[in-house]
Amino acid sequence: EVLMVAYNPINATEDKTVVWSTSNSDVAVVENGTVTAKANGTAVITAKVGNKEAVYTVTVGILGHVSGGDLLSVTDARMILQFLVKKIDFTPAQLDLANVSGNTAVSVTDARLILQRLVQKIDKFPRETI
Repeated sequence: EVLMVAYNPINATEDKTVVWSTSNSDVAVVENGTVTAKANGTAVITAKVGNKEAVYTVTVGILGHVSGGDLLSVTDARMILQFLVKKIDFTPAQLDLANVSGNTAVSVTDARLILQRLVQKIDKFPRETI
């Protein structure tokens, strides 16, 4: 993914040197705005120009894929249901991947959407269109 900095006003005369950084180089690195995934998880990418900065949160992983295998599966939906009834805990990265609906919290809807995707009733999750 490539991130770009937009200047306002567009004809700003200050130094436009962008300093890029990541909160978690194990998950994602950034060089000149190009973000490279390293491992599953979440990282915050920061672009700083002078005393101004902007942040962008990057999640690396297959959306909905909380089980850690190679493919999205029924196990992912089952794990979400187990999480909801407090039989298992999720890491922050798993919570982010489980929230396929894009709502504020993981819910039964997320498990339902994973199952719908598996049987090809839907071809993408609502969060993928945000």
